[in-house]
Amino acid sequence: MPSTAILAPAKRKVYPITPSNAHDWAICGSFFDASSREGRGRGTSYPLQLGTAVHELVAAYDRECGAGGQATSTLLARNWRAGRFEPADDGRAREEAGTMLELYARTRQAVVVEVLASEHFARIGPHSLDERRSIVLSGRIDRIARRADGAVEVLDFKTAAILPSEDELRRDPATAAYHLLVEGRFGPGPLVVAQWSLRSDARVEVCLSAADLAAGKDRLRAMVEEAGQRQLRHHARRGLRLLPGARPLPRPAGRVRICR
Repeated sequence: MPSTAILAPAKRKVYPITPSNAHDWAICGSFFDASSREGRGRGTSYPLQLGTAVHELVAAYDRECGAGGQATSTLLARNWRAGRFEPADDGRAREEAGTMLELYARTRQAVVVEVLASEHFARIGPHSLDERRSIVLSGRIDRIARRADGAVEVLDFKTAAILPSEDELRRDPATAAYHLLVEGRFGPGPLVVAQWSLRSDARVEVCLSAADLAAGKDRLRAMVEEAGQRQLRHHARRGLRLLPGARPLPRPAGRVRICR
């Protein structure tokens, strides 16, 4: 006979959302359903480690060099973190990261932008969705810059060669998340969200209209709706019965690995 548990009375639940898990949810679903699998070594694969290393090097370049020309080999030697990769992979990773850093350095010297922030952590909220639920939106933004045309650019560096199409980027809820995190914080002017592959030098960017942003907010709400429904099913699978007026106990907040 299934056990019965009396759950806590209704409380306002706060759902943490990041651009990263918003993107993963849109691509493959299962928003909170994979949280029990978090102990599988998130972030240890070669591509993910390479991405982290390249982001650190680019941030170091903006911090130490700006638009000035400094040998990337010197910066790479000073900022390369030993022991991150397996010994057999370290040389290859260092060569790949160096090539991407050189591309970034050349572009920084050729294209005039004012870098406003690099590896910038932003957080907004909690925002109330209804009487029971709120969201907190947070994320680390690779680079925020003011372009020559006055637009504020939110740039997401990629180490993969393939980027989404302009329409895919516009519809990605992560784009709306980035927009909301930066909107109004770095002065007036249009806001552009862009992705740039440091492997292929491909680039895609969008400037969200009011309708695009409203649709993006709707997708973020859908994430929270799915989170609540999956949590109800989680309790049902464990044999718990919700009493009238009760709500599931909140799960611990934190990053959730979406697609395994």
